[in-house]
Amino acid sequence: MEALLALPMWLVGIIFCFGGAALGVALVLLLRPFVQRNHGEEHNSVFSDAFAAVATLFAIVAGLLVFAVVGAFDTASSASGNEAAALRQMYHNVQVFPAAEKAKAEEAINAYTKSVIADEWPTMSHGEASEKTAASLNSMFKVIGTMTPQPSWSDQYTLVSGKMSDVVALRVARIDSSQPALSGLYLLLLFSSAGITMLILALDYAENRLMHCIAVGLTGLALASVLFLMVEVNSPYNGEISVTPESFESTLQAFTEISK
Repeated sequence: MEALLALPMWLVGIIFCFGGAALGVALVLLLRPFVQRNHGEEHNSVFSDAFAAVATLFAIVAGLLVFAVVGAFDTASSASGNEAAALRQMYHNVQVFPAAEKAKAEEAINAYTKSVIADEWPTMSHGEASEKTAASLNSMFKVIGTMTPQPSWSDQYTLVSGKMSDVVALRVARIDSSQPALSGLYLLLLFSSAGITMLILALDYAENRLMHCIAVGLTGLALASVLFLMVEVNSPYNGEISVTPESFESTLQAFTEISK
């Protein structure tokens, strides 16, 4: 699946949509001789009822899974945005630190933010954390955690320490959200259901072969479009439809403005 997501989105869309339509037409052509030999008086009535039932079930299941996938994508986006906001607040608060402590804290926060973008974002496309980013986070804790605040800036130091703990929790949430929303079993079930839906429609009988091919082909196209959307959004940090490090990049730019 990762190899598929590595392809351009337009190409994946063509593969899915053309493949779905082609599969529908192929099913009609392959099964037509069998259906012609065995269809009876109530043949279409039986298969029409079966198609209606299976199509309805597929629509319900697909709708629930789309809701889950989109929800997971929104959760991933929120986790990244909240972590970036916490880093920005930390950077703002360290501005009242004495010059030496301020410089060390700024450097540590900057280094962690850059590591999230350069090191951890690529690993999250595989649902994994980055050891370099983890080391950068530990370094930030060591730099800020070993400071001895004076009364004049102790309040801001307490706020920075609190936000630093928030960053740890938010990073865990961000990494957890990088996992695919649906496991391979769910995707297999969805693909199988789509195939069965087309199979039942292909087993229906129509005297006009061309119109039958068009009907099943269009059904395959519609089902493949749904599957394409599910696959593209299933991994929040992988593929062209994914959460980008834009919030962290804008936070880095904000650091420059805050330091002026």
